[in-house]
Amino acid sequence: MAGKEHSMKTRQALVAIGGQAQRLRSASITVPVSKSFIDLDGKPILHWCLAQLHRAGIRELVLAYDQPEQRDHADRVLSGLRLKFDSVLTFNDDGRGVHCLPYFARNLLHDRYLFECGHTIAPVRHYHRLDRQKDATHVVFSVYKPHPLNTRFPVRLVGDSIIASEECPDGTYAAAHALLLDRQYALDLPTFDFNIVKTIRGLAKADRLRYVISEQPAEFDIPPEYADAIRQYRRFAKKNSGWQGRVRDLVPL
Repeated sequence: MAGKEHSMKTRQALVAIGGQAQRLRSASITVPVSKSFIDLDGKPILHWCLAQLHRAGIRELVLAYDQPEQRDHADRVLSGLRLKFDSVLTFNDDGRGVHCLPYFARNLLHDRYLFECGHTIAPVRHYHRLDRQKDATHVVFSVYKPHPLNTRFPVRLVGDSIIASEECPDGTYAAAHALLLDRQYALDLPTFDFNIVKTIRGLAKADRLRYVISEQPAEFDIPPEYADAIRQYRRFAKKNSGWQGRVRDLVPL
């Protein structure tokens, strides 16, 4: 089992399951109540996401939603998962945006927590690497190669640190979930106007950012990103199509 590889110090995850997916919907891509509930092998992406979190060692969840339907759908996913978390809390976001969640949900969060989106499927080893990188001074972001049609805010990797970049030359990365955060990160968000670009710049300038390179698409907002991510996630789902909730049966992504 993966738990023998690394024992997670981080036991809690804040998982964002809301959002409108407007760019995908405008391209006539069918999205249920949010991207977290797009179907993969007969199960929503959130099913696979939560299974990987549990397998990595996460035992407490805070699910952040912005529509009651998302909360209700998540309840059904949890009921069918057959994995038990020690604690599942919900947080109703009133539309302030995903990057605000650690601040407004801070009273529900531990001093150390993973911040993930419910529409991603990450390898267990990726969560373990984030966990190993976290220390008292730094927070840890995932970074990945952005799609050329949606470059996002670019960052450069210099040694162990993330450097905010004003341009996007070849070889630049973008920062994305999953993030390994702490209470201080949440408290600092108003200082950065709850703006992720200002947050990256401010933390990078203070040398408070570390990173782990993601092996798969970390986000999909436009159709080409969606196609790439779903293709890779379907390979994972196909390998695990007979899985019925037993952690030992999961094939690594």
